[in-house]
Amino acid sequence: MDVLDAHGIAGGVVVQPTSGYLFENSVTLDAIKRGGGRLRAIVRIDPDRAKSDESLLDTPGVAGARLDIIGDGLPSLKHPGNQRLMHALAERKQVLVVQVERDLLAKGMLELLKPYIASLLETFTPARCCWGSDWPFLRAEGRLDYGPELALLSAWLPNAGDRDQVLRTTPRQLFGFDAA
Repeated sequence: MDVLDAHGIAGGVVVQPTSGYLFENSVTLDAIKRGGGRLRAIVRIDPDRAKSDESLLDTPGVAGARLDIIGDGLPSLKHPGNQRLMHALAERKQVLVVQVERDLLAKGMLELLKPYIASLLETFTPARCCWGSDWPFLRAEGRLDYGPELALLSAWLPNAGDRDQVLRTTPRQLFGFDAA
């Protein structure tokens, strides 16, 4: 919470990592419990146990689930358990995070993202976009800091109102954070 406070961020979403934890969500759930209502969780559900693990989506603070295309492979999208998961998320109006990990920050490829970011913002508008980092950067080759990554958003969204929409308004709506 100290890192969020240091950068003036009121809430956050803890996305269950693939590295080390796979489908073991207890640390993520403990983190949101300790967050005092300021954190939400995106969990991972084992597609082979989707039917029995679906109740995890009803845990207070859980906002949705994650599929890791790189870690699980593209064919995992068609797994019956993941199909069940997507249906369960839709019924609950929860979030599906499809993550394709890339250590772009560590490899200096941020400039390559600019046209894609511009296209996403033009297509979806700031009212339908949220910003997220990969902090705490578990597999980064070198030291990465949260501040410079957040500053990058200012370069992509120079309009303060658009930044506020992406950083505050849309996440509040999407993840159910209070407007405090």
